Amino acid sequence: MDLKHRNNNEELPVFWHILKSGGTTIKLMYAQCYNLVEACETGLVVDQKRQHTPEMTPQEWISQQQQTNAQHLSGGGSQTYLGASSAELTLGPGDWMQQQAQTPVQDHGSTMISPAEWFQQQAIQASEQQLQQGYGQRRLQTDELSVVESEDGRRYVNVDVTTPEGIAHAAQLGFAASPALTDVMFTPLLVDGAGALLNRNGRLFSVFRHPVLRVVSNFYYLQNAIWEPTYDEVFATWTIDDYAKSEVVESNWMVRSLLNKMVGRMEPSDILVAKETLKQKCLVGLIDDMEGTIRRFHDYFGFGSDDSLDCALQNFSRKQSGSSNSHNHPQLDPTSETWALLSKKNQLDLELFTYAKQLFVEQGQWLKEGRRWIETKKFHHNDPPRNP
Repeated sequence: MDLKHRNNNEELPVFWHILKSGGTTIKLMYAQCYNLVEACETGLVVDQKRQHTPEMTPQEWISQQQQTNAQHLSGGGSQTYLGASSAELTLGPGDWMQQQAQTPVQDHGSTMISPAEWFQQQAIQASEQQLQQGYGQRRLQTDELSVVESEDGRRYVNVDVTTPEGIAHAAQLGFAASPALTDVMFTPLLVDGAGALLNRNGRLFSVFRHPVLRVVSNFYYLQNAIWEPTYDEVFATWTIDDYAKSEVVESNWMVRSLLNKMVGRMEPSDILVAKETLKQKCLVGLIDDMEGTIRRFHDYFGFGSDDSLDCALQNFSRKQSGSSNSHNHPQLDPTSETWALLSKKNQLDLELFTYAKQLFVEQGQWLKEGRRWIETKKFHHNDPPRNP
């Protein structure tokens, strides 16, 4: 992956998905507005749901989880939805829809989501958890690569490139040898994904967010996200202060991920390597400027048409800067002790984020000057699904 060498139309765009930083917005945008075939985690779920009928509905599964979490929390306070503590009560779908029937909520990037769409998302996530936990009939892996289409028309490669096991399986199926199958790949496991799934150069891009805001958002998300592999029921009883003081608090995830150094002591030279990696290899976007980020990605990669860009800006850009979450949670005071603790734990990520903001300005300048270093082919809404 190198920004400074021209593209030969065979380089796969690889989105480094930094959790709670707007990556899901970009993923939905490319599927909905650009009709791109994506490799992420969704394709395997869609493929399995297409081939097998779960034994219980998503609504039944959600109800079961409510009862289970209530049992876990019995004797420790009032019952809450999906394991949330009473201090951070999260409404169930029915209550939420009743209270918010006239008021859409916002996901990262100010994507407007109706109550019905919100419930649909929860149902999909519940179905994914059924597959992961074995509540329904399932097949753990697919046998061959193909493009699958979800009920809403979005297209995906039928593998999961967001986990080590999924990446290894995709490699076994010959993902790297099927360049015409995928338009864009989304993964948080940058080094593993690139090493196992690319036999050609890639084009790295990502969206960055203030590390402390991201860590706080991710903590509150994981309090309720029982469908996530990283879910831990103990989070439901913690405050953000408890989390910041704990041994499991997130620490410099971005720098560690870039260097593939997820455990162990960080060295002063690590941040220098991480900065150079961003400078040489990554097209930078910022969640605080999603409109500018969307335009930059559009211009750089050459995906789609003007209509695609209009769709993206209308549905996925942010009209105002600041933090936006797919769920409501208390905001952390920047002058608080907890903010200081999280900043100390993520000092290298804060330095990298500051550098990413600098790169965002510099890259914008050379794009304005017309120094486009890649020449990518166009993808259109009406492109037919492609098979290996």
